[in-house]
Amino acid sequence: MKVEHEVTINRAVGDVFAYITDPANLTLWQEGLHDVKREDDGPVGLGSRWTEKRTVMNRDMDASVEVVEYQPDSRFTIQSVSGSVQMRVEHDLASSGAGTKLRIVGEGEAGGVMKLAQPMIKRQAKQMIEADLGRLKQVLEN
Repeated sequence: MKVEHEVTINRAVGDVFAYITDPANLTLWQEGLHDVKREDDGPVGLGSRWTEKRTVMNRDMDASVEVVEYQPDSRFTIQSVSGSVQMRVEHDLASSGAGTKLRIVGEGEAGGVMKLAQPMIKRQAKQMIEADLGRLKQVLEN
């Protein structure tokens, strides 16, 4: 299952990258995400991990994620290392005039009984990413 969406944010690439790579900000722009706890200390970079608690399709889900790609102001990718849904989310950033073009590609595989609901999960994931990026744009532009 793969979903993608792109948004242009009227902020510098460095500002957008710094904001989206800080786990403390994630609950401020991702609606279904309720709690994030770092599993390590120091600045976020390659190998950093945190645990996420979110609600998807009225189900609570926990996942531990790891930063698997970290190219400042350019690319940031996280991948689940535990949880009921195996996912990978790529964030690609590029300058666009005075702003930043952010493209997110999410790929995942539901397990167990959730596998049967995969088409519905894909639709909801696409809507969720679009709404989350809309909130991110609003937060960073205000």
